[in-house]
Amino acid sequence: MSDNPYSFTLSSRFPPANSNRAISPCTASFFDQQQLGELKILPTELLHHILLDCDMRSLAHLQRTNKSMKAVVDSVPARRDVMEHSLDLMRILQATGADRFLACRDIHAALCRHRCEDCDCPGAYLYLLTCRRLCCTCLTEERYRAFRVEQATEQFALHPESVRRLATVLVPRYAREASRLRQRRIVRNVVNTTGWRLVDREAVERRAILAYGSKDALGRVVEARSRALDVGLARKENLYHYARLWRDPGVDSALSASVLLPWYNRGSGIVHAVFGRSEFCSRHTTNIVWYCDAHGFERRLKSMLGATDATHQKQA
Repeated sequence: MSDNPYSFTLSSRFPPANSNRAISPCTASFFDQQQLGELKILPTELLHHILLDCDMRSLAHLQRTNKSMKAVVDSVPARRDVMEHSLDLMRILQATGADRFLACRDIHAALCRHRCEDCDCPGAYLYLLTCRRLCCTCLTEERYRAFRVEQATEQFALHPESVRRLATVLVPRYAREASRLRQRRIVRNVVNTTGWRLVDREAVERRAILAYGSKDALGRVVEARSRALDVGLARKENLYHYARLWRDPGVDSALSASVLLPWYNRGSGIVHAVFGRSEFCSRHTTNIVWYCDAHGFERRLKSMLGATDATHQKQA
């Protein structure tokens, strides 16, 4: 996995590789059981099982306790796979703050899954707010178009602090190469989402239902607020700022909460780059096997005579 300046997702917003020295590959080694404190009474397998459910930021803090604890954290098989095969993912997780709520177990499950969790098509995206691997079609659906905190507060009449307690991601600024391409108009974005703090739509709805008691009560509150806004606009009151907050989030909010994620095949030990259209292609293709969907493979076969000994034969 590497940055892709042509992508509209968070893959074009990777911070520099040397921006955080706390991110380093796993260096599992022998550890002294006596230096683990009260945890020394637990077997290593049970420790690994407990650490799998910890978020990535807590594991990073736990590593700094002592050398033995660092060796224990590095020896977790799932975390070792994540750090060895998608180390760049940790850069964007720390930049967006998603490492505060994403568990190691969920990230490893998404890394080892190559199909969309909704439609079973090849999925190239990781939606950070719920840690789900999705394809391009499912990612652009309405339920994955994340709300800004201001939008959720206005539409559902919730307290801002109540919304901020949910899992949120902060959209970082573009990487240097991606920013240069957009300044030269080589890549054009409809909306610049830099600095937005996004929250999952379904999580906000669940919090609002919990606050108002039922879904029907929430519907009445939303309808009353929407009617009041329409009346104010009809009277030409200065409510255009609030009217913008009532617009449905666009596809940009879904893309700004997702990142391109490769597929780690545990059987072969090979990292595949899942792609279905030209956006997923990157210049950094060294030692990466491309994994494409069925339609792409059929088009490839039509442009070739066929395959012999796993090698495509070009047309004459």
